Amino acid sequence: LGWSVGPVATELGLAFNTMAEEAAASPAPSGAACWICHGEEPLAGDDPLLRNCSCRGETAGYAHMTCIVAYAQAELDMAVKVGGGDMQYDKASAAWTDCQCCMQPYQGRLAVTLSNNYVEKTQHLIEDHAWRRLYALHHSAYCHRLHDNQYDAAMSLYHQALELACSQQGQQREFWTTMAYCGIGTVHERKKELSEALEWFEKATSSPCYGSLPPPVKDRIDMALHDVRCDLGLIEVTKLEWVGIWRQRIIDAQKERDSITCKLFLSVCLVEVGQYAEALEVGNEVVEYLERTLGPHHGDAVAAKKAVSRIKLLRVCERCTDLMECFIAIMSPLACGVVATLVGATLIILFDCALAELARLIYLL
Repeated sequence: LGWSVGPVATELGLAFNTMAEEAAASPAPSGAACWICHGEEPLAGDDPLLRNCSCRGETAGYAHMTCIVAYAQAELDMAVKVGGGDMQYDKASAAWTDCQCCMQPYQGRLAVTLSNNYVEKTQHLIEDHAWRRLYALHHSAYCHRLHDNQYDAAMSLYHQALELACSQQGQQREFWTTMAYCGIGTVHERKKELSEALEWFEKATSSPCYGSLPPPVKDRIDMALHDVRCDLGLIEVTKLEWVGIWRQRIIDAQKERDSITCKLFLSVCLVEVGQYAEALEVGNEVVEYLERTLGPHHGDAVAAKKAVSRIKLLRVCERCTDLMECFIAIMSPLACGVVATLVGATLIILFDCALAELARLIYLL
């Protein structure tokens, strides 16, 4: 959820990430074992079995934090020792960021803790492999911002990355400097410091390498700058216009994951303009994608299902309001009589059914 979405960005991100973290906090089931050391018990120092990735099944993908760090460190040491090329270092980096069972990114506080270790273990790469150190700093800042809402820590990491990038030479310097500008701007945006965010995003767009950035990266910076300008009132955009903006972003998305992220925010915008039926349809598409790709028990999938339940709740409330308005409209000209009684009884039954559905949805929340 690293996207900017104008007036609903921060609130949605906080709620979604909190629900995802809660879904991943349950203890390991009986029979689960660390895929690295094969131990089934917590290690000394309160190091339980953890899993917050996309692994499926009751017992797959669990590991001790100590074991994950040791495994990732061994991969990094091997890359440095053999002087490996990009492929070797990419493998070493992935051990810090992605589960090596499902090959999907770690989530939540597990991702944050691993990113802190990654930054610590790459301190010695400043001279020979500075851009690997830069990747570690940016990844850790991203994790602190996205998964744990630690904006001050993220800001510090982005500034460290900016300082290191400015000390380098060549094309890598321009790229990583631009990425640091964008990261700092994003943190300011999340903190509602919109004037500062605008300044840093404009620095990113004026970078010499901006025009040659990969299209997905450039598009995200363009969208972030546009949304900050909207929030500052420099561009007037109504809630209904935001719906149109996100519809277009879905069309423009180059990857399915990006399209799904846009659909998530479109559903929120649709709720804000009262279009609950379409919001529910779009929300269900998001849930279907996350369950298919990440599994039904993944934190993001669970959070999306809860978000859809909230949309259902709003739609039921809308139906209840419509029923009561219909009841009043019919009963007003009919002060008495059999027709009035039958109509009233029918509407009351329908209203009771709606309230029963409302109670069920509240229970799911």
